[in-house]
Amino acid sequence: MRLPGSKSISNRVLLLAALARGETLIDGLLEADDTRVMREALMALAVPVAIGVGNFGLAAALAGFPCAKPISFWATPEPPSGRSRPRSRSAAGTNVLDGVPRMRERPIADLVDALNALGARIVYRGQPGYPPLQIAAAHRVEC
Repeated sequence: MRLPGSKSISNRVLLLAALARGETLIDGLLEADDTRVMREALMALAVPVAIGVGNFGLAAALAGFPCAKPISFWATPEPPSGRSRPRSRSAAGTNVLDGVPRMRERPIADLVDALNALGARIVYRGQPGYPPLQIAAAHRVEC
């Protein structure tokens, strides 16, 4: 399927590929700062990401999450990835999403509520409804 060039779509495709079992090949991935940062964030989580040139531009191969490695992300306000940059390891079994003061002004309650209803364990580390967030792994797979 050929999708239009969009940072939002490219980042969603990267996330879906990282969650999928086996290898996923993506051709025509948009080259943008947000997609580069998303790839870096996935690699920091130990997702194998290989980048190359395909028939339709930037190509990527992702092999999925091999394990759950706790990590903290520092985000700036640009959607859709939040320009999440790996920052440091967090406490075992948890991940932290935080960012610049502007990021802490962006409401995120609807997303957190929906994810928690699906079984996620996300809690606010500051003002309810806004980042920073602490995200606990539902189960731990040792690396």
